[in-house]
Amino acid sequence: MKEIGNHFQSELEEIKAQGLYRSLYPFQVNNGKHLNLNGKAYLNFSSNNYLDLADDEHLKQGAIQAIQEWGAGGKASRLIHGSTSLHELLESTIAKFKQTEAALLFNSGYHANVGVLSQLAAEGDVYFTDELNHASIIDGLRLSKAKKVIYPHLDLNYLEAQLKQERLKNAKGKLIIVTESVFSMDGDVAPLLDLLSLAEKYDVWIYLDEAHAVGVFGKTGQGLVEACGILKERLQRVIQMGTFGKAFGSFGAFIAGSKNLIEWLINRVRTFIYTTSLPPAVLGATLAALRMMPEEQVRRDRLWHNLRTLEKLLQTRWDKTFKIVSPIVPLRLNDLAKTLRASEFLKSAGFWLTAIRYPTVAPGTERLRLTVMSSHTDEELAQLVSTLEQVL
Repeated sequence: MKEIGNHFQSELEEIKAQGLYRSLYPFQVNNGKHLNLNGKAYLNFSSNNYLDLADDEHLKQGAIQAIQEWGAGGKASRLIHGSTSLHELLESTIAKFKQTEAALLFNSGYHANVGVLSQLAAEGDVYFTDELNHASIIDGLRLSKAKKVIYPHLDLNYLEAQLKQERLKNAKGKLIIVTESVFSMDGDVAPLLDLLSLAEKYDVWIYLDEAHAVGVFGKTGQGLVEACGILKERLQRVIQMGTFGKAFGSFGAFIAGSKNLIEWLINRVRTFIYTTSLPPAVLGATLAALRMMPEEQVRRDRLWHNLRTLEKLLQTRWDKTFKIVSPIVPLRLNDLAKTLRASEFLKSAGFWLTAIRYPTVAPGTERLRLTVMSSHTDEELAQLVSTLEQVL
């Protein structure tokens, strides 16, 4: 057997030969839309910081005040002594924001999805999951003993046929549809109202990952649930997950739902039970962002203005049928070498735009994942598209 170092060296050489090698970039500047790496400045078009809140003064002050009052670390898991009145305040504020009975904090969206989905359904129950759901959803489902039915992306006819078939076989078991609101690599949006109608028809729950929708969709930024105008009464069968590391500019995640659900999660979900509490700085920054969010319509309006502007530019210069429905804009080249070259060309021109490849997306669907922020200007978007024109 090879020594450990030699074993991984050969594997790394194979990864490089396949064009799939990744490395970390130690940016010297990473503020809003501006990056600096080894003395070269870049305009960032690969950020999930959609509303440019990560560097907002209110969030910084929220973090500083929380540190001054509570210290630097989480100190313990929440079921030991890591839970504070600051956690309680943030969770009650989340529940009010999401219009649910209760909410529970998780250390990341990955923690939430893996922990909850691994426990929510058991043997005899069935998950119905969109084929393009996030890796954290896939991993959570793999850990569950429930049956998994993977349906083609957004194919509601196939989904309904499977729901009907499983409900006939399983009159009393839990059937759960699992979907993202906004799909993280394709940027398209789930037909939530149609999914909810199916859930009501076949007595099904929905697990809704709002990670890329909260802050961006809806009048007050509640997410796709708000944008679709779903009444509170219809949400009784929906479990909502959201994250704070994207549009909210902070870190962490939450589950929002009924009080009984949240109490059950506290007693069953391993990624909550066995994890040290989020540090006070994160809680303080998140609370500041959450309090700001309903009033951040100017930033949301500017973000959607930018998306409409970019759509028109791409329709004019690349593809007249191109549509943008979220801040995630996939530019599919469907070729690994071309996508890597395109990303490097853009970086040489001062635009940071990441190449997305396997295992994040399937081989043959490689793309540039362009993400837009509220702080981008019309001129910057035009400059980007002018450079993209040389690539696409």
